[in-house]
Order: sequence, then structure tokens, then C-alpha cells
Amino acid sequence: MKCPKCNREITENVSFCPECGTKLNERGEIRRKHSRNQKRKRRMSLAIGCLLGIGLIFGIVRAMVKPEINLNEYITVSFEGYDTVGRATVEFDTEKFRENYKGKLRSSFVSDYLDWELDQNQKLSNGDIVLLSWDCEDETVLSRYGYKLKYEDVSYTVEGLQEILTFDPFEGVDVAFEGISMHGKAEIVGNPTENAAQDLKYELDKKNDLKNGDTVTLTVTMYGDDPSEYCIENYGMKPTSSAKTYPVNGLSQYVQSLSEISEDGLTDMQTQAQAVFDAYVEKDWGETEEVTDFTYIGSYLLSAKDEEAYSPYNECYLVYKVNMHHMHEDYNYIAEMYWFVAFENLVVNSNGELSVDLTNWGRPNHRVEFYPNENDSWHWWYYGYATLEELYADVVTSNLRDFNHDDGILIN
Repeated sequence: MKCPKCNREITENVSFCPECGTKLNERGEIRRKHSRNQKRKRRMSLAIGCLLGIGLIFGIVRAMVKPEINLNEYITVSFEGYDTVGRATVEFDTEKFRENYKGKLRSSFVSDYLDWELDQNQKLSNGDIVLLSWDCEDETVLSRYGYKLKYEDVSYTVEGLQEILTFDPFEGVDVAFEGISMHGKAEIVGNPTENAAQDLKYELDKKNDLKNGDTVTLTVTMYGDDPSEYCIENYGMKPTSSAKTYPVNGLSQYVQSLSEISEDGLTDMQTQAQAVFDAYVEKDWGETEEVTDFTYIGSYLLSAKDEEAYSPYNECYLVYKVNMHHMHEDYNYIAEMYWFVAFENLVVNSNGELSVDLTNWGRPNHRVEFYPNENDSWHWWYYGYATLEELYADVVTSNLRDFNHDDGILIN
């Protein structure tokens, strides 16, 4: 091989040319010497190339990946009020949002492009679940501002609502009844004792035409609505109920059987009956006629089958046996007849006391004739009945269609 510098023949595998002393490599080529600056420049060129490559890649990635705005970071959901009527509120921290994106987004960005809502925000109870959902203009924000909106719907558990106390809105309130059964009246009496009930309105479903055994319902409202929400919001209390039923009792009632007539009541009617008969005798009987006996033998009571459609509602007939003596110049005649005094609309109160209008009475219009001598047409007559059967047929049997009857006299 030849030296690449002096062209002299040299043996292989020598490190130096024996002629010119040139340093040779293994292939017989001249070894090059490089300065440190050249090496440094090569390294710097390589580093710059790498940086430019990285920058290009970063630019591409940045162009592909948009910056995000995490909306959930600015949302707060809170609960307030009382259990069962609690309220949920949503607050978006607009001030913080504007500070973070000052100069990047317009001040009306939130109202222009963002919207959210809760699926329920009223009448909440502890333990309820409410859902916050978003409705935003993602595409518009991305195209106009280059930001990608990041958000997610979130469920919240209602907690922290104040516990509610209860009160009885009917404490201190009652219903009073007065009048006669079937025509009774109801009235609200008293005042509620609890402060939470002072503004409430009390109403009865029925006030008139009541009878013992009926029921009336007293309802408490707030302008026609359930008062619970009003009481809770204003007093932190709710009523235990909004309605209460009261049985109608204590009304006086029309007498339906003779057993309901008290002894004092019967005595009062008998006294009046005696006065009525005495007045009749004094007015219509002559000097030759006298009463030898006026004996009470019992009563009949008629009570209307349909009290709502018929008046009088009852009639009580006090029946008397009358013995009389008719004196004449030719003979003395002794006879007997039956008479009654009737009173109507007898009422007994809850204490068993009888009430009756003693000035409103009736007496027989039926006439009975007496013939002292069967062969003589001359006779005299009185108002009354010859037999008890005639009286019964007139005052009881004739009224069986419309009246029930309670017989206090046995007819043989």
C-alpha cells in the first residue's frame, strides 16, 4: 500500500509513514484531528434540532388540544329551611370566574353561554336527592374563545334542614251544638292556644239541620290551602292534622215514646188539661149539668214517620174519663164519656227535661149525644166520645199512614 501523503510504498498495518511520518489509521488513511469547538458546534446543532422538533410537536399538540374551563369548580349547592319544606339554592361564583379569566372572556360570558338547573328545589326533606344538570353552548364557546367547557351533572343529598316541631291546631277549639235534633246548629267556640294557629281559618262542613248521631268536620286551612307549609316556614312547626270530626250530641229531641216524658212534664200537661176542660165546662155547660169525675186514664203518643217532611213532629193525647150528672125536672141522668187534651212537638233535652208549649193545645171536635129516654127524641150532646174505641179510632187509627204510635192505654 502507499502513503496517502507522500505516495511511498509502505507495509500494511503501520501507524506512521516511515518516509513522511504521517499518522495513519487501520485502513492506511490519514487520521483527522478535530478541535473542541467543532465538536461543541456539532452538539449544539444537534440540541437545537431536537428543541425545534419538540417545539414543532408541542405546537401541533397545542393546536389539537384546547384549554378547558372546569365549570363545576364554581358551583355551590346549599340547602336551607325546615325538613319537608326545605329549599335548595345554586350559586355560581361569578366573581371568581371573572377574575380567573379576566381579559380572556367577556364579562357577560356566564349569562351568555352557561345555564344550569336543579331537578327539584322546593319541599325538600333531609335525605332527598337533587340533581344538578348543565345546559351550555359548548360549540359556540369553543369556536369563539378556543375554550373547551368541562362539566358534569352532579347529585346532592339534602342535609342540614332543621327538624320540625308539631302542634295540635284544635287545642283550645271546640264545637258546640244547640237546638232540637234534626234542626240543630253547630258553632265553633274557643280559640287555638298555639301561636302557630292564630292566623289559620277554621271552617265547619255543616252547620245547620243537624240531628243527634250526625258528625261534623272542622277543617283548618290557610286561605283554603293546607296550612302546613305556612306554619313551618313562619313558626318552624306543623299541625298534627288539618281536620277533626265531632259527633253531634246533646241536642234536644222530639219525644218518640211515652217513656221519654218525665213525671214533672206529665204533671204540667195534666194541670193544663184540667184547666182546659174546666174552661170548656164553664163556657158550654148549663146549670143543670155537672161533672162528677174527671179522671186521667193514660196517653197516646204519635210521632212522625218522616220527621224531615212532616209537622207536627209528635202529638201527645192525654185521655180522660168523664162522669157527669144531668139534672132535669122529670129525671136525673148519669152518663160517662171520654175526652182528651192534646199537645204537640214535645221536646226532651239531654237531661231528660220535657219542654212543651202548654198554650198550644187541642181538644175533641167530635160530638157525643145522650138520650135519657130511648122513646124520646129529646137529647143533649157534648164534645167527646161515647167509647174509648171511638176516641182511639179518631186520634190514632186515622193517622197510621204518617205517624208511629205508642199506646199508653189498653183497650179491653
